Amino acid sequence: MDKEVVKPANCVLAIAIPTTELEFRSALNRPVPGDFASRNPAWAKYRHDIVEPFLEAESSYRACGVQVITNTNFSKFGDAIRSHAQVVTLFAHWIGDAVEFADGPRKSEEIVELIDVEREGVLDLCVCHPERLVRSVKQHSRLTTVRYSLCEAKVDLWFGFYRVLYATLLQYDIDFATAIERTVGTFRTALKSRRNL
Repeated sequence: MDKEVVKPANCVLAIAIPTTELEFRSALNRPVPGDFASRNPAWAKYRHDIVEPFLEAESSYRACGVQVITNTNFSKFGDAIRSHAQVVTLFAHWIGDAVEFADGPRKSEEIVELIDVEREGVLDLCVCHPERLVRSVKQHSRLTTVRYSLCEAKVDLWFGFYRVLYATLLQYDIDFATAIERTVGTFRTALKSRRNL
């Protein structure tokens, strides 16, 4: 699967962090408040730092053909991972030993149970520090390729990264791993250019 040509129309982007004011306030008002929203408790700042960059990027994701799921709770993620999408990207926050979904945190063991042992495809984790989940998925489903990064970056940078990634997949007949390599190269070149200004 890892070397199959992937097009954005065969990709699902599941966003578990709040992307609207209602989602943001709901996360703060859960019995156990959402950790990601709590780190950015002022709506105006959260809107500026998270929501506006997402909304700017979302239109380009959809224009490329990506299925974008917002307010991704555990059930919606289960639907996405059981879909026939070649690539499912989970954009979420890691807290303790769990992924924070729109309806609260879920441990690796619970997430792995959603994945069919025979699932062929890519699970792309845009989640900080997902090592435990990565190990669990690899042990559970050897046919699922898990992609992840250990580097932390600002959320708006990741939104930009996926914008370039999906545009690259749309433009070229390449596999997901090659598209990631090209996108990383594009970002490195852009960062070098900025430093030279």
